[in-house]
Amino acid sequence: MNWRKAGISPICLLIAGIQSSLAASTPPIPGLSVPSIRNLGAGGGGGCTPGTTNRYAITTGTTSWTVPAGVNCVTVYAIGAGGNGQGRGASSGIANGGGGGSFAKLNNYATIPAASITVQVAAAGSGSQTYWVSNSTLLANAGANGTAGGGGTGGASGVGDVTSAGGDGGTSGGSGGTGGGGAAGPGGAGKRGGNNAGGAGGTGGGGANGGSSTQGVDETSGADGTNGGTGPTGTAGGAGAIASSSSAGSGSNGSGGGGGSNTLRAGGAGSQYGIWAINAGSLNGSTVGPGAGGGGGATNAATGATGGSGGGYGAGGGGSRAGGNGTDGLIVVEY
Repeated sequence: MNWRKAGISPICLLIAGIQSSLAASTPPIPGLSVPSIRNLGAGGGGGCTPGTTNRYAITTGTTSWTVPAGVNCVTVYAIGAGGNGQGRGASSGIANGGGGGSFAKLNNYATIPAASITVQVAAAGSGSQTYWVSNSTLLANAGANGTAGGGGTGGASGVGDVTSAGGDGGTSGGSGGTGGGGAAGPGGAGKRGGNNAGGAGGTGGGGANGGSSTQGVDETSGADGTNGGTGPTGTAGGAGAIASSSSAGSGSNGSGGGGGSNTLRAGGAGSQYGIWAINAGSLNGSTVGPGAGGGGGATNAATGATGGSGGGYGAGGGGSRAGGNGTDGLIVVEY
């Protein structure tokens, strides 16, 4: 292959080889670092131009990605993992939602075909980072789990050319659980789950991906659940449960799940906002994207008291007697 015609300079090839050797060394060589091939620009300057035809999703459990033949430049998107909702066990009272993961994007990253790139994709509730190459190249932070001390903090803005923060989990001061935070995405920050200032019902989960998304509706008093936050294109959140008459609704198109009532206690599930149509790898044929938070469940009885699970990727779960699950992080490579 003629590397100069492909737009990659000899110095870039040398640096990439050093980077690969360092990544393979265990333990790493102390105090030794090299500049990123991306920072030098492909072909000695000016940057590379990635394709937009192919998209590969990298999920939890994967530690490396091999650059396909003929691919010299990529765009990379990352969503941090969501936090789990607090599960308070067999007693009524506070149960707080998990935080949503942050988002980061890396533009025009020069690659070498057949090279192996180190990746890490965090699992929900782990608090671990999601990154490409290293946490100084592209980084999306995880949302924290909900605890008795408050809603899980949304993942802070990480490292990349475009970054945005995840939404906080809601915080409860009553006997209803609170909604999980929404994940951030290309459209902007995730929104927080609804807070509960003293009511018995659960609150809705926060919307995902910025835009027109909103936080879950707060609870001030009463036994009914509140609605989930709207999605990024204005889709209404899942309806809050009405005592003795209707269960909490699930979100759709990036909106949050509704909160449970003091009689129909389970929170509704958050939803995914689909962005990337995947056509390579194990998720080939799927559409993936950031998720909205699950709704909080009521905590005043032992049965049916489950927080809603987060949607898509990077969403926080709702708090309840049994906390709702957050969702895993994600990396999408476009080329």
